[in-house]
Amino acid sequence: MLLSWHRSFAFPSSRVSSLYTGSTVVERVLDITRQIHDKTRASTSASPTETTSGASDDSYRIRRARNNNSVRKSREKTRQVFQEKLDRVQFLKEENAKLEMHMLHLKAQLKTLEEKAFPRKNVSPQNHCKE
Repeated sequence: MLLSWHRSFAFPSSRVSSLYTGSTVVERVLDITRQIHDKTRASTSASPTETTSGASDDSYRIRRARNNNSVRKSREKTRQVFQEKLDRVQFLKEENAKLEMHMLHLKAQLKTLEEKAFPRKNVSPQNHCKE
């Protein structure tokens, strides 16, 4: 059974015996699967410049830290600008309400002044039509 499985992958039987000395077939298959998985995962990483050397790991960490700091600052600035706009909207709404009240007060004053300046004598619709 062991040889037939390896024949399907075109391994010569001499190579099969040298590959699996000291370990079981299942362990070796798991090792190969892990190696393939690790290579695949490493090749599809988010940062293609990332390698396993210490210097590039350090530079990668530094770049990530700088980027994280920049992102944090950018998001904080966005929140601050948004809050300032909300505060401005609230201020303008309050000012608008005050101005509308002031306008109503001025209209009432104007009406009072007009009535004082141009008093109407008992003008009724009946008297108005006779003239």
